[in-house]
Amino acid sequence: EKNIDNQLQAVKMAITDFVDNVQEIWIDRAIQPPIMMVSKKNENEPLQINQLSQGEKSLLALVGDIARRLAILNPSLDDPLQGEGVVMIDEVDLHLHPKWQHDLIDKLVRTFPKVQFILTTHSPHIVSDRQDILVYSLDNGQLQTIGNVYGEDANTVLNDVFHVPYRTPEIDKAFNGIRRAISHKELESAESQINNIAKKVSSSNTELLKVRLMLAQAKLAQNKVS
Repeated sequence: EKNIDNQLQAVKMAITDFVDNVQEIWIDRAIQPPIMMVSKKNENEPLQINQLSQGEKSLLALVGDIARRLAILNPSLDDPLQGEGVVMIDEVDLHLHPKWQHDLIDKLVRTFPKVQFILTTHSPHIVSDRQDILVYSLDNGQLQTIGNVYGEDANTVLNDVFHVPYRTPEIDKAFNGIRRAISHKELESAESQINNIAKKVSSSNTELLKVRLMLAQAKLAQNKVS
């Protein structure tokens, strides 16, 4: 009975510490069959576990399972979350919104400070989350050590680690053509290409704004020469 209570307490502690907007979690035995309930911050009414988003349920299941196993393996510890162990998680970013991926490892380390985590992921947010992360790339059975990517922007990590292009190849090719035309002082051609790509992308597209500025500067320089 005491061990079961320790397990439940460890799960509650881990979840409320890990998931920012969860205030309390409990089993409502007045409902048959009993069901897990969650009280969220800034929410008036508690929610049944199946009313949460898939990402929230994934986080609760992940954290709760680690906490429960630590409690089972360390029955003599007053705080089972201080238990030691190695946890391997495949596709840890599955179903998680990018904002949750961004500090996932920080929270895992904070909640389970003596556990070593071995994770697989396709998320640039996770591999660049902390300076002490050891990152490896597995490609066709070949394991390669990746250098420190802490603090890198998501696009750089996607390109350098996951070998994903920054943007759609067709659009990237179009912008390269515009920059080439400007560097060769083919300004009418560049302007025509800009007008064409502007019909396809957002008016606030960063690369579009850059090439428009480049064209304006090139025209200004050309007018000064003439």
